[in-house]
Amino acid sequence: MRVDLPVMPLNAPLIAPRDRAATARTLLTVTTIAFVVTVGWEVHALALGRETTTPGTALGATAVAALLLAGALACWRRPERVPPAGYAAIPALGVVMVAGIGLVNQDATAAGQYGYVYPVVLAAAHFRRGFAWAVTGTSVLCAAVVALAVLPRQDAVSDAVLVGAGLVTMTQVLVTLVGYQERLVARLNALATADPLTGLATRRELEEVAERALAAPRHGERRTHPEQAVGLMLIDVDHFKTINDTHGHPVGDAVLVHVADRVRAVVRAEDTVARLGGDELAVLTTGEPAAVTARARRVHASIREHPYQHGGEPLGLTASVGVADTPRGHLTWTELYAAADAALYRAKVAGRDTVLQAGAGPTP
Repeated sequence: MRVDLPVMPLNAPLIAPRDRAATARTLLTVTTIAFVVTVGWEVHALALGRETTTPGTALGATAVAALLLAGALACWRRPERVPPAGYAAIPALGVVMVAGIGLVNQDATAAGQYGYVYPVVLAAAHFRRGFAWAVTGTSVLCAAVVALAVLPRQDAVSDAVLVGAGLVTMTQVLVTLVGYQERLVARLNALATADPLTGLATRRELEEVAERALAAPRHGERRTHPEQAVGLMLIDVDHFKTINDTHGHPVGDAVLVHVADRVRAVVRAEDTVARLGGDELAVLTTGEPAAVTARARRVHASIREHPYQHGGEPLGLTASVGVADTPRGHLTWTELYAAADAALYRAKVAGRDTVLQAGAGPTP
């Protein structure tokens, strides 16, 4: 089973979230909780008659919390339309809000300082490492400023150290876990998309690439590339079972690796080469129909002209190749594969060691 994780481009801004949709969902959850807690805290403080809490300060804190909630809601509704700065602004403003409430209310208690947990957790879980540590560092600095402004110096230092140590520990744990998860998912995706023996793409990966390539062209593309076709060649090593029975399966595996290397050597870098199973390989390519057929001939010739060296002796190889092509938007993957497979079958019936195109005769 393939597990997809959006890959962040190397030139992505430092403030860009790893996954906008997932970040938007977390933002909405965190800001909703923060809004409810802020309103409840301010109402409770007014009810108790705290000297530092007035209707004005309570209204200001509620307004800021509501602003953060509105921003999170906008991200949740249109995650791809919000720029990276919009996502980063919410945890950054969260830190400022917690510090501002602490200074206005002259509150350096654990309940007041606990508010830094929200932006720190959000940044560490969904943003890049550098931004996560920037949010944590700012939170630690703000917590120290509030403590020094409200508490006696001795108490302020000890409280700032305790709060800072907690936030740093939390960030380190989350950043480490997220990094481990990314490496694990990357490994799973590599196993799902690459054949472990040959390093070629898997059948699943080929099908996904083919479905995208076969999709009907968008407006303007047909006029720009009217001759472009999607071509599929299926390659079957002739008498591969005899190779396994005569020389053993390790040699058979080595032959497959050799054939895969020969195919990759003559196709284009943008072509997708896959192992479908056993000794059957496939190449998905694009271009004019004549160019697709020409590439299939080069693949066939490359396998034939480069024998596998077994114990210092050349082991001659041949292959049967079936080719089919279609303009974009005309055939589905299943139909294109069936056409190429039928051509491959006819190539085998015709005596193997040949290239046969769907709807045409064998090519010598």
